[in-house]
Amino acid sequence: MKKTLLVVALLVGVSAASADINLFFSSTGMSDALKYSTTLTNFLPGFEASTPIGATLPEGSYDLFLWGQFVNEPDYNQIYGLQLQIQGSAAYDANKSVIYRHNKGNPNAYKRWDGALPVYVHNGVMAAVTARGIVNWTAADPVPNDLVTLPSGSEGTKFLLGVVRVEGATAGQDLTVSLNPQLGIAVHDADGVTIPDPPVNSATVSFVPEPASLLLLGLAGLAIRRR
Repeated sequence: MKKTLLVVALLVGVSAASADINLFFSSTGMSDALKYSTTLTNFLPGFEASTPIGATLPEGSYDLFLWGQFVNEPDYNQIYGLQLQIQGSAAYDANKSVIYRHNKGNPNAYKRWDGALPVYVHNGVMAAVTARGIVNWTAADPVPNDLVTLPSGSEGTKFLLGVVRVEGATAGQDLTVSLNPQLGIAVHDADGVTIPDPPVNSATVSFVPEPASLLLLGLAGLAIRRR
């Protein structure tokens, strides 16, 4: 992985012609049995398509599944190195904020990332020298069993990276997952040639007071789906 220092900001009003990678939070992504797993294993049985959340959530505790998406990236571009960081005032459980170390068995066995140690969202390094990494598959491809959903229009493959466990966030707090400037990102094109680093747009959520109407409904027995 390249060790160039990067300064990456959340871009507002990104041009439709730009080639970016967007990070975003989802309320879905992995089943409960594998949700916090750091094991090198096949995560495909627990994979769930994304349900992106908005920019705000009521205060509380959540499992925020971390996804990325290629936007206007050429087909078959491959992320072969990535390091992220968690910032903000909301508390999170570092041991339950993990990157999924996907490892599919035969037939067509492959690993997403190299290495034998757990990878955590707040400081872990994801590298794919002999592994597959993350590829921007085309809509014409069969589902590649890579914890992804295939593209639509200029927005390319969506890929599940892991989960962030937020604990007891209160109104006024926030949490952001962004590119770590220490190592950043490394991308190959379809021919295996390293290309300039694309912008990586952060995933951010802010926490707001619980609406009084929801509190009343909760007292009446309404179950709000919150992990």
